[in-house]
Amino acid sequence: MKEKNKGFWVYSAPAIFYGILVIIATGTPGSYIPSIGIEGLDKVVHFGMHFLFAMLVHRALLYHANGTIIKTQTLLLTVLFVSIFGIIIEWYQTFIPDRHPTIGDGVANILGVIVYALLYTAGLSRIWPERSIRVLRN
Repeated sequence: MKEKNKGFWVYSAPAIFYGILVIIATGTPGSYIPSIGIEGLDKVVHFGMHFLFAMLVHRALLYHANGTIIKTQTLLLTVLFVSIFGIIIEWYQTFIPDRHPTIGDGVANILGVIVYALLYTAGLSRIWPERSIRVLRN
């Protein structure tokens, strides 16, 4: 497999497929989603989904940047893109039967991205994503 194709499948494809999975999950009518009955669990799920999405998007951007944009710009682009994605997902749910977007869900989406950015800045970068990129490039 060519290095360019390998880079796509290893770095970009997971972010793209995960984004599609989030769209499918949030597009599922509410009547198909079982109620667990734990108050606030949906906020934790929203937070976690967008935290993971931010990790995957940031990893892809860092890999494909190849020095053309600096690390802080990739992190800023990640925060902007995934936050806007989270807001659009909430709006998208207005068209889905038995789904109701809430400000709390939107805040949880954005908090997931912001917490990722803060952890990355505070030292997560030593482990993820640069280390995984260096290992595969060598």
